[in-house]
Amino acid sequence: MKTQLRSIYKLFAPWLLVVALVLSACAPMTAPAQPPSAQPVTLTVIMEQVPDYDIVAELTKRFEAEHPDVRIRFDPMPYDAMRDKILTSFLAPQATYDVIIVDNPWMDEFAKAGFLAPLDDYITNGAS
Repeated sequence: MKTQLRSIYKLFAPWLLVVALVLSACAPMTAPAQPPSAQPVTLTVIMEQVPDYDIVAELTKRFEAEHPDVRIRFDPMPYDAMRDKILTSFLAPQATYDVIIVDNPWMDEFAKAGFLAPLDDYITNGAS
């Protein structure tokens, strides 16, 4: 069982990195840091509907149990439909998605278009 969990976490770890990188796309680059909210938060996540989706959904249940003020709503879809939905969200006055889990080839395109922001300050501030 431990080996199976370890394998699942190894599989999930790269997704977490992608999620961390993409979270910055949800806020303006000049957004001031805000204190944590006591209000419940719902995060909308788009990701490809692949076998990994079931693993992520199961891990999300654990996360929500540990963080009762955070709810995660997934919008799983076929790969071919994701890019257009993500670009539409980026260009909308208010983003549809709070988190996007994307294919790596799109990252360069999204960064060049200014849709992504560096996470350096968040990582530095969170490390202390």
